[in-house]
Amino acid sequence: MRFEDIRIVEIDTETSRPVGTGERHLVVLRLSGMPTPQWKELFAEAWKLHSYRGKRDVHFLLATMEMISTVEDVVRRHLPELRKVMAAANDSYRRILEEEQRLHGRARGVSGSADVPLPTRPKPMPR
Repeated sequence: MRFEDIRIVEIDTETSRPVGTGERHLVVLRLSGMPTPQWKELFAEAWKLHSYRGKRDVHFLLATMEMISTVEDVVRRHLPELRKVMAAANDSYRRILEEEQRLHGRARGVSGSADVPLPTRPKPMPR
């Protein structure tokens, strides 16, 4: 299975909407693909540890990520930070997939003929 990095493609202006009476919006960020549950866990862990001023919570819905903030703050402040954490989640997820593939390949090799010596006939005893 080939993994394509999850990236932010655009701010979805059609589904983003104001929240309350101020400038805050539910800003919907369209992603390049639908993240797996494992990728979302990796992102959540990295996001929890990542710190910067004005950080907001994010939520995933299918192939989107949502954040409540001003649109200006999302563009100026949050997008660069989100991209850093997404890159870390992509790297971690890729390493996990590579390790699983390596282990799966090794397990297959153990049960296959490559790692198990073929039985040999005993050499005839001299007469």
